[in-house]
Parts: sequence; C-alpha cells; structure tokens
Amino acid sequence: MTNRMEEQKKWLSEGKIPVPFRNESSGVDPLPKDADPKEWFARRGWPMGQVAGSIDSIESAKDIIDDMVKVAVHQLSQASTMIDMQTKSETSTMVSLPSARL
Repeated sequence: MTNRMEEQKKWLSEGKIPVPFRNESSGVDPLPKDADPKEWFARRGWPMGQVAGSIDSIESAKDIIDDMVKVAVHQLSQASTMIDMQTKSETSTMVSLPSARL
C-alpha cells in the first residue's frame, strides 16, 4: 500500500473527493472500462468496521442458512428441555389458589 496523502491534498484543494462513488471510471484515479471485476471490487470503499475485518472466508448462502438452522434447532431443543424441567417442577409443587374477584 502506498501513501498517497499528497495526491489526496491536491485533489481536495481542487474540490475533488478522492473516493469514487458510482464513478470509478472517471474522476481522480479512473479505472478503465475493461478493468477486471476484482480491480473494481478492490477500489470500492467498504466502510464496515472491525467485525468485517475479522472475516477470513466467504461462505455460500446455503452454508450460512444451514448453519443458522442448525444453531436455531440446537437453541430451541435446549429451551424445550428447560420448559419441560420447569413444567415438571411446577406440577409437583402446585397449590390451589383462590380465584381472584373482578
């Protein structure tokens, strides 16, 4: 990666924003129209934060959904055992309460 601060200062002093937005083929540092899609992708600004920096692989949508379903099934089965345990303890200690008057 190169330090292009001087170029940025020059462009900003001319009133040009050095980050193209939907304008990659013109402006400050234009890409040729026949540029490789990877080059277009590399030039895009992707402001996403630290979490995005921790991603080290790109998974297919199917893999993501399969994983989400697997985790959901696990969580729901864990929750159902807690409900079963709670229901059993409630039925063993049930006490009849007087009904409330409205």
